[in-house]
Amino acid sequence: MEHRAMFSASFLRHIEKWAEERNLQVPQIEGNVSADAKRQCWFIFRFFVNGAENAHGANVGLRLRFLEANIRGHGKSAQAETVYEIMVREDMCNAFSTLHGACATYIIDLCSASSLVVLGVVLGFDGTGVSQSMNIIWHQPVRLGETITVKSSTMYFGGRLRTTRCELWSRDVLCISATHSIANPSQKFYDSIIAKL
Repeated sequence: MEHRAMFSASFLRHIEKWAEERNLQVPQIEGNVSADAKRQCWFIFRFFVNGAENAHGANVGLRLRFLEANIRGHGKSAQAETVYEIMVREDMCNAFSTLHGACATYIIDLCSASSLVVLGVVLGFDGTGVSQSMNIIWHQPVRLGETITVKSSTMYFGGRLRTTRCELWSRDVLCISATHSIANPSQKFYDSIIAKL
């Protein structure tokens, strides 16, 4: 797939500089998306995890491993899929040594949005945004020490509104499923934030 990012030049320059200052390395990411697009998506993902030093949840977000990025279809019918993985550690658990709901929500927020970022980078629109709503269903608990596979895919994108689907799997069992609605704010919003960094 061709790589045609549509993020503002100032945002992309800021992300590139931020990644360079931290000597951020791109992991081996599978899938049919170009290496350049994967690189840009990885940098954007990491920026949203820890662009502000000591950002909320960064200790968990930094441990998410980006495994795969794919595009299916073309144009308005295109869909992006991403796959991440993380092992459940003590700092992610509740009193019963299972994945805490707030931690699961944080993982869903990051990973589901990543599918929109991939789609945006490939199709040429800004795939970032702010959460409008999440509908999360807990099917099975995820226990301390288990590895979660997080599968996300885009469902809808039109104008500034987007929707994604996200599933957290462990031991080949669907443990948590979610839909996530995201709105893309104006470019002025992002430019004003970048100006303060």
